Amino acid sequence: MQALKYVITGVLLAAVGISFLISAFRDYDLSHAIELVLQANVGPLFAALALSVASLLFCAGSFFFMLRSIGEKTNFVRAVNYACTYIFFGNVTPAALGSQPMTVLAMRRDKADVTHAVIASLLNTILYKLLLICMGIVVLCYAPEIVLGNTLLTILYFWGMFFNLMFITVCAMAIWAYGLLRRIGTAGISLLARLRIIKRKEKWLFRFTHMMQRYREGADYVRRHPSVACKMLGCIFFQRIAAFSIAFFAVKSLAGGDASFFALLAAQVAAALTVDSLPIPGGVGISESVTLQLYSGVFAEALVAPAMLLTRGIFFYFTTLFCGVVLLCFRIFRKKRKLPLSETLNSEQ
Repeated sequence: MQALKYVITGVLLAAVGISFLISAFRDYDLSHAIELVLQANVGPLFAALALSVASLLFCAGSFFFMLRSIGEKTNFVRAVNYACTYIFFGNVTPAALGSQPMTVLAMRRDKADVTHAVIASLLNTILYKLLLICMGIVVLCYAPEIVLGNTLLTILYFWGMFFNLMFITVCAMAIWAYGLLRRIGTAGISLLARLRIIKRKEKWLFRFTHMMQRYREGADYVRRHPSVACKMLGCIFFQRIAAFSIAFFAVKSLAGGDASFFALLAAQVAAALTVDSLPIPGGVGISESVTLQLYSGVFAEALVAPAMLLTRGIFFYFTTLFCGVVLLCFRIFRKKRKLPLSETLNSEQ
């Protein structure tokens, strides 16, 4: 039921995103762009698809290292299931809000301890956001023209930096200034209740306290086990490099497509930061608009639209579809294992 709720919400908000997507192509010849995409070179295209799968496997590796280090008897196949759940529900829910709870639910189905499941999912998110901020700073230092050429893009970029930085700050306060954070949060909820913006103040206080406790457990685990956090960070680093490198090979597959690896990597980092905090599933529509803006400073005008179609097509749509298919296979296999032996044999005949 929870999964269905997230998917329905994602579909409704995706409809809003599609309207942005349609408006984004007003200044481009979509039919010509599709024609160039269909003529793409298969070799680099296959490499881009392989990087998408590699990104998924690195994400699975981070979950595998984390869960094994805290005593969970998991294996890499299960970790792939968790990674697909994390990516799929992160892509179909606004601001990726469904990724953590659905991943925890998947781990709980495999009898993982709820505290361990929450810590693993939360820590994966924390390290990803920390890494994204660091990569964003590198882009600002070495390729500021990619971000600062458009006013709206610049505002969204720095808002994304601020949003992710606030998330990391809250996590840091949960371990080093828990009392202060709890007082600030309690005061904020009380103020919203007095202004009648929220109802049932006690319920919100309970949720806030429970969430902060989970953040504290995750942050405290990092402090006590830095080597595990380093392994996870390494997996997440290679996961993001693989995902952001998709653009380079996607563009290489186009006739006349040529751009530096760093320029395309920087553009992908900027796009990720720009849409990371926006309440649209996967940034559908908005992400395409942002990518078109970023690519307009990298390619000739004729290649901007096809480069965006291939990059987003593989980076987001193929990855989401692939994860969905893998999750469906896991679901079918799980149901088949629950059948009585006689029923299973009959179905196979």
